[in-house]
Amino acid sequence: MLSGSPSPEPYGFGFTAAGLEVSTCQKLARIYDECRDWKTVRQIVLETNALQQERATSLKRAESEYRKRLELLTDAQIQLLAETPDELTARLLSLLAVFKRYTLIFDFCVLTLRPKLLVFDTEIRPSDFENFVEAVEPYRPEIATVTDKTRERLRQRLLQILTQGSLISAGKVPTITPPIVPDEVANAIVEERPFILQGFLVSESEIAVLANA
Repeated sequence: MLSGSPSPEPYGFGFTAAGLEVSTCQKLARIYDECRDWKTVRQIVLETNALQQERATSLKRAESEYRKRLELLTDAQIQLLAETPDELTARLLSLLAVFKRYTLIFDFCVLTLRPKLLVFDTEIRPSDFENFVEAVEPYRPEIATVTDKTRERLRQRLLQILTQGSLISAGKVPTITPPIVPDEVANAIVEERPFILQGFLVSESEIAVLANA
């Protein structure tokens, strides 16, 4: 049973082919920060092989995937990602782009991880993802059409991305590890949509304070 409603946008599953790749996100953010035009970013990346891919097809896929994520960030968020020397800040902003593009991952954090934290249950089990899928199926029927193999790939990649994004710890049994969100990141999110901080496991009381600051 869900403690809230899933995001209204249909779920996309393209994240199974690409991890968080913070360094790639920062490269694209820096190029965009200089030209402020995504068509120009695409041209520069493809012409210079800025992502250092061995094959042209791999370069095109990587450029497309990560550009489409970053296009959803505000200019202020992209500038912070481009300029920050702080690894956690870069990880969280890269994860923010994932949340915006792949609402399945955002919903898993909000509807599964947050309620677990409230009852001090920090271990993530395979059943948590299965229960999540079962609960959102009535709202997001597209997830019911994936095969068992694809569902397992979704679970594995989701956990990998959240580990890379500093929301869970790596290990035989993944554990929820809520990050201390830097003020610059929190402010950049609050300026746009404060509720997105839920995905980073920030408490409702903290979000209210930040939103009213």
